[in-house]
Amino acid sequence: MYNTKLKCNICDIINNKKLENKKGFQISAYDDMLEFLDNSKKENFNYTFDNNYNWLRSSNLPKKSEKKIARVKFPFNFNLNDKFNTFYQPPLSLFNGFDLYPKEINKSAVINCKFIKVISKNDYFAWIIVEIISVLEIHEITNIIKLKNYDEYYKNFIENFIKLKNIQKTLYNEYIYLNWSGQSDIGENIILKNNSLILFNEWGFHYNNIYCDNIYIPQEIIKKILDL
Repeated sequence: MYNTKLKCNICDIINNKKLENKKGFQISAYDDMLEFLDNSKKENFNYTFDNNYNWLRSSNLPKKSEKKIARVKFPFNFNLNDKFNTFYQPPLSLFNGFDLYPKEINKSAVINCKFIKVISKNDYFAWIIVEIISVLEIHEITNIIKLKNYDEYYKNFIENFIKLKNIQKTLYNEYIYLNWSGQSDIGENIILKNNSLILFNEWGFHYNNIYCDNIYIPQEIIKKILDL
């Protein structure tokens, strides 16, 4: 079976560990591993790697059953016909963050993809075609996933997060977006919708993962967060 393994473009390692669910979270997805090409640019597009950054990303949320062209990088390591979750967010927030473009939370989603074809590749990047199996929009999580109780595990999880120094807070409609990084080497982000924790992101040098669920957060904890 054809396998596509991509190296880290800094240190040349290959990822050999599949992403697992994080304790307390129902859904996991790779972040910053796959980017969808804007469909209007696929005709006569040069699928090479001369310029890995200056190309038009899709601003439209993928739809179920679509076949999409995407560029992937480390930690991508999959066989043809493998399925995996990836996080989609529109280009403005992808490059600048939800703190500057919080309205794009409503346009973001966890996408389950099936890897169906390689167009071109080198050691570090590949252009591939994926089939969209399912789309879970972030704003729909509270309607789709059953609400979980705020137990001791989640209490410790939230309290440990809000103890971090220099958390950046962004309020947008029913959302609270919290962003923390340690000298840009590691970081954690949280999205709350009303009284629900719906997304947790943790990233470092060789990982960038999204975890989603619908976890009840008591109002007194929301108040602590608003007072940060």
